[in-house]
Amino acid sequence: MSFKQQVLALATLPLIIAILAITFLVTSQSRDLAQRGITAFEQNTLKTKQQELVNYTNMALSAIDYIYANAGPNDKAAQEKVKNILAKLSYSEDGYFFVYDYQGNNLVHPKQPFRVGKNWINLKDADGDLVIANLIKTARNGGGFHSYKWEKPSSREIADKLSYVVALPKWRWMLGTGLYVDDVVSQSADANGKLKSSINRTFILVAVITLPAVIAVFLTGLLLNLRERRMADSKLKDLTQRIINTQEEER
Repeated sequence: MSFKQQVLALATLPLIIAILAITFLVTSQSRDLAQRGITAFEQNTLKTKQQELVNYTNMALSAIDYIYANAGPNDKAAQEKVKNILAKLSYSEDGYFFVYDYQGNNLVHPKQPFRVGKNWINLKDADGDLVIANLIKTARNGGGFHSYKWEKPSSREIADKLSYVVALPKWRWMLGTGLYVDDVVSQSADANGKLKSSINRTFILVAVITLPAVIAVFLTGLLLNLRERRMADSKLKDLTQRIINTQEEER
């Protein structure tokens, strides 16, 4: 490459770097904005589900309040009535109520009756979480939410579940219900996949637009350089010929 061509190449390089930098900043900001939107969607959806769980639990407490309020600590008849009521309560295909005593013995579980009468205090989910022990602990600490993995009745598959539990301290029971949040997880994963595809398409689009433009600028400069060189060569030839002619005339 000649000196002018090297200068032209060096002049084109900052243009390429600037385009790449702008592309990176735009896609990075787009990614961050979209990610914040996905996170906000997840948080809002989880808050909605949390409120639903609180409402369902309050309805269950209202359904058994007239029995529980008038029963004693060891009123077996009242306890059986409450268990029967809770076992029949449901609000969707996968919505049900469960009851454990503080030792981890299951008292009510309409979707998995094989658990009734057995102790599950050491039960762990796929992530190693002590599900029942942590649910009981949450209930005894004033009630609240706990996330874990559990079998979804409608699909028989292990899915992420969010539960809300409260205590029935007179009987030393933990009452709870839960909603499966695998739909939130799948929607977030789908949104992330679409986000990555959109970013990849943006990079490809920028490359398709900018690379030919940069090449065109470089080639245009190269052609102008060649044209100027040819014109200079032509003028140099003319000057050389004139010198020769002058010398001949002098001779």
